[in-house]
Amino acid sequence: MQKMKLSGYHRFLKWIATTFIFKKAKTVYEEEPQEGEVGVYCVNHAAAVGPSLMTLYFEPQHCTWIISYVLDKKQKQNFIFHDFMHGEGKKHKGFWRALAKVTGVLLRPLLDLARPIPVFHDRRVMETLKESVEELNAGNNIVIFPECPQKYSEYVFNLYDGFADLGRTYYKETGKRLKFYPVYVENKSHTISIAKPVEYDPNINPKVERKRIAEYVRDGIDRLGRSLPAHTPVPFLDDDWFKTYGDYVDHIQDYWAKFELNDKE
Repeated sequence: MQKMKLSGYHRFLKWIATTFIFKKAKTVYEEEPQEGEVGVYCVNHAAAVGPSLMTLYFEPQHCTWIISYVLDKKQKQNFIFHDFMHGEGKKHKGFWRALAKVTGVLLRPLLDLARPIPVFHDRRVMETLKESVEELNAGNNIVIFPECPQKYSEYVFNLYDGFADLGRTYYKETGKRLKFYPVYVENKSHTISIAKPVEYDPNINPKVERKRIAEYVRDGIDRLGRSLPAHTPVPFLDDDWFKTYGDYVDHIQDYWAKFELNDKE
């Protein structure tokens, strides 16, 4: 993936974001990577804060995992309607669907700034892993937001553990052990905090290794959040999402299916 050339519209959006919404964030490492080393940076989502600060201010060259639904022309309206606007719980759904359609048009240039790699929730996940390895081999780090709807602490939700399979795929392709860094972003202190990484171990059973890496990353994010000056954490999902879609927490595949439906209400 070549470095994207910014259009005037991209530069305008970036100027708006950096001037009025998200002030410059500093990056603080517990252990800085070696020169030329690439890794996977696993970040708390914090609503729009995580993706925004990482896109605008994380300096190492990187690509970002972004859920495929919001990148798909046919599915993005449903995704925005449900996931961003919690539309199923709204009155006047026609208005919210129209707003979702407009938002989808305006949002795509912002997503392009993150140099997205689509993340699929079916067998096409192999495409996600393949493209990610190609980017790592090209010297690009990978930024991901692996939280799932199950709450863990005030600083981080539990994590999907499938992202750890990137370590196994990368090792098979290169013979190198990939490092996964816990990252906590916080807008009040304008800080991107990065903990010491955990390294993929090919000698551990893959299922056990997924859990080990995911727990290390989750606990690392939680620890970083607690170590910062007092602040109000921004959750991955707010109370309104749980009020509307809470029944899907343990049946997330059914929630994802809503984005694929032509459910005009």
